[in-house]
Amino acid sequence: MKHFLPVLFFFAINSSVVNAQLSNGGTLANFTIDADTKVGYAKFGTTTLLAYNNDDWFLPASYPGTGKGVIDTTGASAFRTRLMAGDNISFSRRMNVVNNTVVNGRIWVDGLYVRDYSGSIVGSTYTYDSTTFGNAAKNADNPNTGWNVSTQSIPPKNDLIDGFAHLRRDGSSPSDSLWMNFGISTLGVLGSRYYDIELFKKSCVYNSTTGLFSTSGTEGGHSEWKFNASGQIIQTGDLIISATFSPGAAPILDIRIWVSSATYSTVNPAFFNFNSNFDMPSGGSYGYAQIVSNANTTAFGAGTSNYSALGLTDTTYATPWGTTTFNSTNTQRIWSSNFDQLQFVETGINLTRIGLDPSLYTALGMGQCSPLFNSVFFKSRSSASFTANLQDFMGPYDFGALPAASTVAASSNFPALCPNNPVSTLFVNNPVSSSIYEWSTPNGSISTNPASGTAIDISGPGIYYVAQRLFSGCEVYAVDTIQVVYTSGSCSILPDTKIEINGNARGNKAIVSWKVEDEMLSSASRFVVERSINNSNYVTVTEINADMNKTVYSIEDVLSAQATGYNYRIRIMKKDHSVAYSSSILVKTKQTDSELSFYPNPAQHELNLYTGAAVKNAQAVIYDMSGAVLQQKNFSGNNLNMNVSTLKPGAYYLKVQQKDGGVAKMHKFVKL
Repeated sequence: MKHFLPVLFFFAINSSVVNAQLSNGGTLANFTIDADTKVGYAKFGTTTLLAYNNDDWFLPASYPGTGKGVIDTTGASAFRTRLMAGDNISFSRRMNVVNNTVVNGRIWVDGLYVRDYSGSIVGSTYTYDSTTFGNAAKNADNPNTGWNVSTQSIPPKNDLIDGFAHLRRDGSSPSDSLWMNFGISTLGVLGSRYYDIELFKKSCVYNSTTGLFSTSGTEGGHSEWKFNASGQIIQTGDLIISATFSPGAAPILDIRIWVSSATYSTVNPAFFNFNSNFDMPSGGSYGYAQIVSNANTTAFGAGTSNYSALGLTDTTYATPWGTTTFNSTNTQRIWSSNFDQLQFVETGINLTRIGLDPSLYTALGMGQCSPLFNSVFFKSRSSASFTANLQDFMGPYDFGALPAASTVAASSNFPALCPNNPVSTLFVNNPVSSSIYEWSTPNGSISTNPASGTAIDISGPGIYYVAQRLFSGCEVYAVDTIQVVYTSGSCSILPDTKIEINGNARGNKAIVSWKVEDEMLSSASRFVVERSINNSNYVTVTEINADMNKTVYSIEDVLSAQATGYNYRIRIMKKDHSVAYSSSILVKTKQTDSELSFYPNPAQHELNLYTGAAVKNAQAVIYDMSGAVLQQKNFSGNNLNMNVSTLKPGAYYLKVQQKDGGVAKMHKFVKL
């Protein structure tokens, strides 16, 4: 629907909220919207406490379930002591995991708690709040010029105490629904309350010394949403969620985005609809336009307030450091571990259902993992009108954005390759479990296929790149570059006085041991045992971490009867990522015809079987530890190669049985 409005209306359009209420509490994206902040409890507007395994704002000290607390509670005891002593302080706490971490199967995008100053009149006592709005500050004003700050007392119902904000996905994929959860507590609980959660696409900051705000938005101090001719979003901007709360009912939301008057008048958005309210400062050309979903409603979520029959017996847990309430006669502010009844209002809304989700806009080249916002701002208003005078504020705070700096850092365990043994491993130093790492090279040689994961093998010098994606399907988030060169300077073999290697055959096994001097041990990170059939091309047998209290190490390796022997050497991976080698030794063995051998063990890609005497109509079967058949293959002769690259790392059984009888041979092997 296009909105052709007379110019007169652009100067001041009174807004009324969309009369579409949220559900009265609920569990959304594994998070309880119940006006209680503690994991494992759910009030849903009553005093009944129920055990839940859903996430919430804070984790109790003793809790047997799987739910997690979003907010970091470090320093809680110190905050609690100061608040109990009556100190009028303000502070904030961030989420207790790194942004965009998968917890309980959901992506936690960001989380924030804010404690504000208190500044209300109680009887004849005044407490002043240094972060309140001055005269006539309003929504849709330019924050850089229209918002002034004052130190004053304000009505208790407008006095913000605690603020909560949390963005999460309802799953482990960036294409899962995006949810915004927020909560507000005020000092006063009498009458209706009105507050805003404003989210800025670009940075918004407050200078406490000058008392001024500064935003990076270039359209009236904000960032605008832009659309193409078909209503598809081509640029995201600022968002404001205005709430009207009346005791006994769920909050009513008014959701708005920052657009130009021309956009509001002419564009039919594809993912939501413009509603009838648009507020723009006098003389401006941008303002906040009310939106609703394509179903013409905002009822995609839940909201509720805490309630009990007797306020003095309300058991709603506030925070680990407590909160501030009134005494029973409303004459004195007191510290309390619980919220007073109706003091805390909590809301959760599905931004995807409303059409506010970057994963919806990928058709136009926007990344589904692109952050929507950079800052969050909590505000209270004097009345239900969107343009009512602003009262108290908390913030703005950084919120919702990806970290500014690249976090991926990669290294090579052998940055200088020996010409006669050009093998190295490239690895990510600080991998994130949920991230995807992709490797490429314009002039080198990558042995690992596919070239992805936290580590790869290379077989030649060159320039190598590793790109990090926060999740599968995300745009590239960070890139690091490694250059590997040929050199002859680091190819020397360690003198025997540094590391001594020995080996001998025992049946069909090679026993390889080595002894390391203390000087070498102090610089070693791990030892890689390598094997070769020609003393030239070596492959990895196994790796053992260096132990500062252990100088002698050994391993067993199954030998193939096809080879007269194997050369072994030890590659020493140093803490500074340089590499050194031991000298090599030759281990010979002779197997009887009846023995079964397989190698390598542990295996990574391929398992090679040798039966000694040739067999007819034999079958090789791989079982997991529970006895389930994972792979089977028929063969004749005395050789068989089995591809084990698709098996998960762990222990397995290999069984070889001739169909015409004979003794079955069962062996255990390990898949790396």
